[in-house]
Amino acid sequence: MKSMLALLPLLGALALPATADAAKIPLTDDTWIMPGGYIQPWLYLPVDSDEGGVTPDFFIRRAFLFTGAKPTANTYVFLGGLASNLGKAGEANNTFVIIDAWAEYNHSPKFNLDVGFFRVPFTRHHLVAGSKLHGLDFHTAYIKQSGVASLRDVGIQARGLLMEDHLEYRLAIMDGYEPNPLNGVPRIIARATYHVFDADKGLKVQGAHLGKKKYLSFAGAVDLEPSYGENGDDFAWAAAADVFADIPMGDNGIVATAVYQIHGPDGSMPEGMGVWGDLGYRIDKVEPLVAAEWYDAAASDNVGDRLAMMGGVNWWMRDHNTSLKFQVGAAQVDGADSWGIEAMLQNQFAF
Repeated sequence: MKSMLALLPLLGALALPATADAAKIPLTDDTWIMPGGYIQPWLYLPVDSDEGGVTPDFFIRRAFLFTGAKPTANTYVFLGGLASNLGKAGEANNTFVIIDAWAEYNHSPKFNLDVGFFRVPFTRHHLVAGSKLHGLDFHTAYIKQSGVASLRDVGIQARGLLMEDHLEYRLAIMDGYEPNPLNGVPRIIARATYHVFDADKGLKVQGAHLGKKKYLSFAGAVDLEPSYGENGDDFAWAAAADVFADIPMGDNGIVATAVYQIHGPDGSMPEGMGVWGDLGYRIDKVEPLVAAEWYDAAASDNVGDRLAMMGGVNWWMRDHNTSLKFQVGAAQVDGADSWGIEAMLQNQFAF
């Protein structure tokens, strides 16, 4: 308890409103460079069901630095690096890795071409920037696709908006499972979204727009790897459908996400199907929210099964630039009889 109380002054200091956002540095009339980043300190409180207490752990969940640049009127490049879990469980984890590295050619709203290491266009959640999440963290149990990393892969992608910005398409040809087999077929991911109101117009998207835009979208996607596995003779596949709503109501607003995923055999995710969703109602700067996750794995021993329920509150002090989020939840994993209970407090400061 004393160690927890000692952390409170630090948490209060970190929660002070930020005074600066990432700023574009103009180079010419049509070109610029924009450095920036964010940090996410966590206070993690897992509950020991046997002893009846908590073991507090204060660490840096993410420290992300990036540089975006527009070298010409029709091109954009992005480079981002991440250090994660600094100090978690007493480990330094002093590893900084490049997790975003891509270039864009922006021909028009109808056609953009991305090349490099970037987010896979599976569910909308896969595309949300780590600094723009709705809840406290990613729903990590649902993003374990194959490729170089769960959320990302190396490849080339065409995307754009049609039908007066109502229909969005993303089609990516990616590296997939490593090592690639001889004469293997690349990984193919396709996603289509219908936007009723505003539309996403970048490679990454926001999990909540905090009253600045109005969203209602319906999407479907497939992820196909015809040459999965060491010998390239497995066919891994997955499909998803998701609905996203972000509706302003004066100074308040509602944000909701619902996702359905089904995964075939041989992939990184256990074969099976599942749904997850979250719902929040923002009252000016404060937003209570709830979330639930369910996954039914095909394995007879229940390995891969998941049932989780979470609740919390977000305080959007300066929107996504400075926020404080609290979440408490319980999860039942792999068909276990017991529930794991944990609470988390996160501050975010973007600059």
